Amino acid sequence: MKIHDKQDVCHFVLPEYGKRKLLSYAESLEDLAESYSFIGNEDSKESRQEAIMHQKLTENKSIVAKQLKEISRLLGELAGEAYFTTYHMEKHKKQIYKILGENGLDVQDIYVVENKNGYMEIGLTLRAMYHDTYLAAQIGEFLSKLCHNKMELEKDCVLYVGDEPVTLVFKEEVRYSVLSGVAKAVKEGEAFSGDNHTLKEYHYGNFVGAISDGMGSGANACRDSQQLIELLEKLLEAGFSLESTAEMLNDLLLIQTEGTRTATLDVCEINLYSGHSTFIKAGAAVSYVKRGKYVKRILENTLPLGLFSDARQSRQTIDLKEGDYVILLSDGVQDCFLEEENKEYLEDRIGMMHYENPKEMANRILGLAMKKSQGRILDDMTVVVMGVIEKR
Repeated sequence: MKIHDKQDVCHFVLPEYGKRKLLSYAESLEDLAESYSFIGNEDSKESRQEAIMHQKLTENKSIVAKQLKEISRLLGELAGEAYFTTYHMEKHKKQIYKILGENGLDVQDIYVVENKNGYMEIGLTLRAMYHDTYLAAQIGEFLSKLCHNKMELEKDCVLYVGDEPVTLVFKEEVRYSVLSGVAKAVKEGEAFSGDNHTLKEYHYGNFVGAISDGMGSGANACRDSQQLIELLEKLLEAGFSLESTAEMLNDLLLIQTEGTRTATLDVCEINLYSGHSTFIKAGAAVSYVKRGKYVKRILENTLPLGLFSDARQSRQTIDLKEGDYVILLSDGVQDCFLEEENKEYLEDRIGMMHYENPKEMANRILGLAMKKSQGRILDDMTVVVMGVIEKR
């Protein structure tokens, strides 16, 4: 339910809701702070010139200062964050109070707002009277009928309401869902893959798929890419934008390794309300968007993370719809198709695929790569496929 009449809008601050978000920020930023503890753990090399040491120290201080400023800005925004409500939303609040009370539920607090993606969100702090127990799903059904929009329970909420007060958060159901599949192969002679990935839905209806490829192979590469993916998840959970997250990850990796180790980052974020998708690439391989037989290539020549403090990541946006597939690859897959006669081969084969199951598609693409490399696995290979499905 989007707001259309701004004359009907008022702004207000929600202490309880702000507290929930602040706790999420604090937890993720605490993990980020631990990562900075690596700074200065190693002794300086005696052969390093004093001027070089001073320059490195200055660069690191500048990077840390930039990170702290970004964190400060986000917390400042949150402290005075305004939420939108309308006359209709206020009317819903009164109806919810009245009807739930008539049905044995003591509603102690309630908010009805528009979230940052522009869709309705309802929070309730309530308890059951008369020692009864209510399923949260029952309350969601009532809210859906009242608001004329399907309202779904947030994943971290309790599933029932009893004597003790609990907080339930319902959000307007997203339009799309994502089905995903992954196929992987480890480089010959290695016990660990240097590739790591994530597939996860975040608050406000955003779904993120990502691959990171650590420099080299084996345990060290695995550790670097795994740390990068874990920090990516925590920063997105904390509410950082995709662009800010990529910049912070670059700076963090640069501080920890002083440019001696790098990792690629390939991210696709899908807005499940609108289908709008954003691709961020840093040294990553080509990606594809498949719509029927048509295949669009997403490719930018950028540097991996951790080399320069002012490194730029490429950003592209595409509007996805029902039946589209997003395909992310690591370098090990792309390298199997670099010969001149193979440059269009994978793109053509993806266009011909009729699989509906993303896992089957990922397995098929990995199989094509291994066929082109004559069964050899000369580098870690990862294929991530995300299929966009419209909810009925």
